[in-house]
Amino acid sequence: MLSLIDDILKELSHLAKIKSVRKHGKYRVLLMVFDKVHYQMVVDALNRLTDTIAEKGEKITCKLTKGTVVDMGAKSLEINRGFFIELYDYDGLSVYFIRVYEYVSETKSWVSLYVDENPETPWWIKQERMEPK
Repeated sequence: MLSLIDDILKELSHLAKIKSVRKHGKYRVLLMVFDKVHYQMVVDALNRLTDTIAEKGEKITCKLTKGTVVDMGAKSLEINRGFFIELYDYDGLSVYFIRVYEYVSETKSWVSLYVDENPETPWWIKQERMEPK
């Protein structure tokens, strides 16, 4: 069974300049970097993919207008805009935290996508995990 991370990779890999999946146990994270012009395409694809899961789950979305990145006490980047999705997959008993940021540095701007996938979230108790779907 493919997960949301796999679906996102399949949908957006052709646009990404950088893509990386890391795993620790069953917990996975995805990073993808795009040219700034792809911001809306990325957001639209994420909405389409997560809407399918949200039909049997819960989806919380939030739009960001401005922000900053402070790394080790020093401001390193500006955030021009962003989008956040918190997604609870009731069928897969997983939770996803998805962030899209349009970053601006002194010399360039780009879009980064971050996805955290936790199939072992404690939001569902052991009994709920054992009940047939």
